[in-house]
Amino acid sequence: MTTRRNRCTHLLAIASAVLGIALCVDAGYVHAKAWLAQVLLERAWARTLVDGGTHAPWPWADAAPVARLIVPRLAVTRIVLGGDDGRALAFAPGWSGSTALPGEIGLGYDKERDKVVLFVKEILTEEDDPENAAVIRFWATRAQMRQLARWGVEVVSRGRPICPQCGQPEEPEGHFCPKKNGHLH
Repeated sequence: MTTRRNRCTHLLAIASAVLGIALCVDAGYVHAKAWLAQVLLERAWARTLVDGGTHAPWPWADAAPVARLIVPRLAVTRIVLGGDDGRALAFAPGWSGSTALPGEIGLGYDKERDKVVLFVKEILTEEDDPENAAVIRFWATRAQMRQLARWGVEVVSRGRPICPQCGQPEEPEGHFCPKKNGHLH
């Protein structure tokens, strides 16, 4: 009886070890894939800067780099992909083709006129002269901006469900989670 119990215990220990190793390998694979994707995105962006063409980071990619997002205060740099579906967002921030590419967003206040100004500056490539960027300014009263802020909070609070695995918002048609190797769930 003890021999049989020992065998079961050994088999259970071996099965647990094999499962643990498989889970570690799977997690390592996901991280390696994410790292490699960033390297390939950087290379595709470099090719885009050289010739101005559209270069997919890998042959089966649905999206190509369209911009570089830089947040100096946080020391963050990300490649932005053209497209806002789950497949693109699993690897990098996405840009919806139906929206403008913002380069700089700011807020100011004109004390004399008691008006708030919200401005958006066009995004430029690294070779373009910043002085040639298009700028849009929206002037509003403080009450209008307060209402805009409240509306923004309301819209954001409606939100989308957050994926418990990766922390990214889930799309209504499903979510391509990078922690699940991009599988729809």
